[in-house]
Amino acid sequence: MNKLIFATSFTIVVFCVLLIGCDSPRQDSSNEENANDDSQRSSIVAKGKSHDSTNQVIYLGKGYGAVCFGMTYDQLIASIGEPERRQGTACEYLSGGFAVLFNRNKKVAAIMCGGFCSSDATLVKRFKGVTPEGVRMGSTLENVLQAYGKPTERKSFPKDPGLVVIRYSKTRVEFAFRNEKLIHITMRMLK
Repeated sequence: MNKLIFATSFTIVVFCVLLIGCDSPRQDSSNEENANDDSQRSSIVAKGKSHDSTNQVIYLGKGYGAVCFGMTYDQLIASIGEPERRQGTACEYLSGGFAVLFNRNKKVAAIMCGGFCSSDATLVKRFKGVTPEGVRMGSTLENVLQAYGKPTERKSFPKDPGLVVIRYSKTRVEFAFRNEKLIHITMRMLK
């Protein structure tokens, strides 16, 4: 039953991110509007402290760099500083290309690195974390399969044929690839 709930939740999250987060620009939208979005994101990053992720280690099931699952908000801030932006339960460290999400108990429950959408290319470039196995943004699907073996689930999307998401339920991690290159990692706290 837990596997079914987890698989359903995984599918819903991926579907929502694709539908909402990566919505194609409207026909009447101009390149100028898209440039404004990028410039707004860049100005937010410029105002904040740099959260460079270079050589920070990604420990699947445990955390990333100084961010550990189960930390409180105050512990997070003491450890890595204020986020450049807060949205709901997410603290976004845009200059480092990652976000930290809290659960209802106000503890770190998920860490998201890089981004799914083409507009998130800057986040993918900024995220410099690496797993002990050498997996990082830009790693190939084959690299991840060699490092972690067969995934629990693999999803492809007919409306976005270049996108593939694989999930490993034991470590509660998902890797997203665009055209066989790693663009996004979602890690969740182990139960």
